[in-house]
Formats: sequence, C-alpha cells, structure tokens
Amino acid sequence: MKQENKASLIAIILLGIVVVATGIYFLNETMSSKTTANSSSSLTLSMTDAELDARIRQGIEDFIYEQQFGAQPVSMTGVEDDDPVLGDPNAPVTIVEFSDYQCPYCQLFHQETYPQIKEQYIETGKVKLVYRDFPLENHPQAIDAAIAAQCVQLIEGDSKYFEMHDQIFIGGPAKLSREDLIGYATTIGIDSTTFEGCLNDNDFEEEVLKDLADGRALGFQGTPSFLINGISLEGAQPFEVFEQIIERELAK
Repeated sequence: MKQENKASLIAIILLGIVVVATGIYFLNETMSSKTTANSSSSLTLSMTDAELDARIRQGIEDFIYEQQFGAQPVSMTGVEDDDPVLGDPNAPVTIVEFSDYQCPYCQLFHQETYPQIKEQYIETGKVKLVYRDFPLENHPQAIDAAIAAQCVQLIEGDSKYFEMHDQIFIGGPAKLSREDLIGYATTIGIDSTTFEGCLNDNDFEEEVLKDLADGRALGFQGTPSFLINGISLEGAQPFEVFEQIIERELAK
C-alpha cells in the first residue's frame, strides 16, 4: 500500500506541475497579446475550440519535453573522435552512439529503431550517426567484436564498417567467436587473410578502450547510450523518442 500511495502522490504532483505550467503559459500568452494588440480581445477567447485544444496539447508536450531533455546539452567538441560515420558529414543533427556488440538491448535498437532513423533521417541528409564502442565488463566478446569492426574500417573504410556492424548485430550476442567474425567479414567481401592479420595485430584495443573511457566521462553507464546534438539519451528507446528530439533540433 505504501508503494501505491507513493506512486499516486508522485502522479498527482506531476499532474499539478503540468496544470500549473500550462496555466502560466496561457496567462503569459494572453497578457502578451493584450500588450501588443490594444484593441484585440483575449487570446483564449479569440481561439476556436480546436485551436485552444491544440495549444494546450502543445504546451503540455513542450513542458514534458523540457523536463526530460531540457538540461544543458553536452559539448560535442571531441566527442566524434576518428570513429566511423554514417551519413552526410554536414548533416545538421549528429547522433553519437555508444554501444556494445554483445548487448541484447543494442541488438534490439538496431533491429527496431535504427532502420527507421536510417531511412527517415540519415539517408535524407538530415542526420549523421557516429558509432563509438562501449564494451561492458560482463560482455567478454564485445571488445573482440569491436576490434573486428575497426579492422574492417581500416581495410575498406566507413561504408564497409557499417556493413560489418550490421552483420554483427544480425548474428547477435551468441555469435561473436573469431570464426563468426571472420565469416561476417568474408560475407561483405573483406579479404580473410588481411582481416585475420589485423585481428592478430590487435592494434585497435586501445582505441576501443578510449571510446569506453570517453563514454564514462559523459556519465554513461549502460548501453546503448546516445548524444543527439549533445542531448543525452539512454536505452533502446523507440523511434518516436528519437523522432521527437531530432525534429526539435531540425526546427532550431
């Protein structure tokens, strides 16, 4: 019962905040209207029911958005490093993803949300995606998978990197053995001898661990985590959450 009462209290407080905020918003709008238009009537009275309803909905949406994402954006300086980029380098919105190839929630994001972001925003030049590695300690094969993808980038560039990235997530967390990784690289046309030589050299572990350290410095603890033009977002969120943030950034 205590938990239920606490939940109810929180809900009431939140509702009260929304109501008060909406009231203040419309009071300010009305006063502003009276000041700038001496002979006009009240803003609220001049609206149709549909317009008033739309304004109320927008006010509530704006308030909720500010509560969720209104914190000071994180500086993007140095965040992109030399990591693979998908999309137009000059796109107005940048998504920096910190992810783990052995993470089931990362796989979920790349199965359900990523394709929609790619089709609607990346392929239309509105968004670019920067991929950074964030291998969790309880995922022992995540570093090997990250190094494998980095090897593909070294051999064939960013475009092939993301083909390898897709192959790894399609295979899933249970298929990250050395043989699996070599198979993925071969599938996308990478020479197996060159690829295995890169794996043996192990030149990218330091780069992967730098990504991890950078993500932790930003306050991220789990995967997947994102910066969208500096706005922090954590978890395998649905497309609609990304869409809301991206559209607001595009409108600026």
